[in-house]
Amino acid sequence: MNRLAKENQELLPAERDACAIICYCNKTGRPTHGNLQRTIEALVKMGHRAGEINGEGDGCGVLTDIPRLLWREALEEAGHPGELADAPVFALGHFLVPRQALAEDPGFREKTLRRFADQGIEVLTDRPGPVKSDVLASQARRDEPFFWQAAFRCPDSKRAPQALSALALAIEGETPVHVASLSTDIAVYKVHGAPEILPRYYPDLRRRDFLSR
Repeated sequence: MNRLAKENQELLPAERDACAIICYCNKTGRPTHGNLQRTIEALVKMGHRAGEINGEGDGCGVLTDIPRLLWREALEEAGHPGELADAPVFALGHFLVPRQALAEDPGFREKTLRRFADQGIEVLTDRPGPVKSDVLASQARRDEPFFWQAAFRCPDSKRAPQALSALALAIEGETPVHVASLSTDIAVYKVHGAPEILPRYYPDLRRRDFLSR
């Protein structure tokens, strides 16, 4: 195996033989915005390892803690107590929905949220996630999905991971939606583009009150 790898090594451009994975963790467990910034900066530095399609980056993303300060604000705007965002039963969903699917099924949102209600999971609020579409390259803009965020209150924090995982699998298996994340702990932001596009496309990632460990 090593021999084959050496024989084929010359076929691979230097430093372009694999994707990059960056992990920054605060050893004290204290969430900060700086930790998120350093992670994105490191991802940008490793951008030369990313793939390209017609000169466009083929995609990147970041996995963070749920930005609870941001969701305190969103919950209060929706008429809920902001402290719900800190509760162990609070969950956040990030969904990437093909725009054609929305056009073909105007009732998609209600049908999807009903899945959660049927499992006893309360829908607190949902909204179009804030994005800046104009930073995308041409192909990415043509294929840009609708970024949909939804906040939930689960009936049981211990059973929440299993219930949310089952819902994510069902949604992806039965609809054209990609569930980027659905969790009581983490959130995922991903984009069709180079790493430097990520914080420009998702303005929330630049907010100083977006904290992650």
